[in-house]
Amino acid sequence: MVSDLAQTLERDNVFGNSEDHKNLVVREPEENEMVPNIIKEGKVVTEFDPEFFIVSISHGMPKEHQDYTIMKNYDFLGANRQMKPNKNDLVNYIRAHKNDNSSVKFANFNFLLYIVRSLDIDTVCAIAQKVANEEQIEDYLVELVESMV
Repeated sequence: MVSDLAQTLERDNVFGNSEDHKNLVVREPEENEMVPNIIKEGKVVTEFDPEFFIVSISHGMPKEHQDYTIMKNYDFLGANRQMKPNKNDLVNYIRAHKNDNSSVKFANFNFLLYIVRSLDIDTVCAIAQKVANEEQIEDYLVELVESMV
C-alpha cells in the first residue's frame, strides 16, 4: 500500500522522470513555480527510494501467517516505467530465478504482465491461479515460458 502522501504528490506532478527505475526523483520546478521538498533523515533530497512511501500493514498479523503475500518477488521491471521491459529483462529474470520452485518463480505481477504479450490471457491466468494457491506450475508451462528467451 502506498501512502496518501505519495498519491497526492503524483497527482500534483511533483515527480519527474528517473534514469534509475529503482528511484523516484523530484522534478525541477519551472519559472515562478514551487515544488515541495522531500526531506529524508533531516536533509532535502531530489532522488530517493520509493519504499519511503510504503505503508506497512503487517502489524497485528498472527505469527503463524507471516508469509501472507501472494507475490514473492518484485525484481522484474514494471511496464509503467519510462524504460519498458524487454527480452533481455526476461532472460535476466529467468536466470535469476532458475533454482526457485515454479510457484515462486512466477510470483511476480510485472513478470506475469510481460509474458501475457506472448501467451494467451487464459494461460497466464491459469499460472496466476497456481501462484495464488501456491501450487506448482506444470512443467510444460514452465518450459514454454523459458523457451521465450
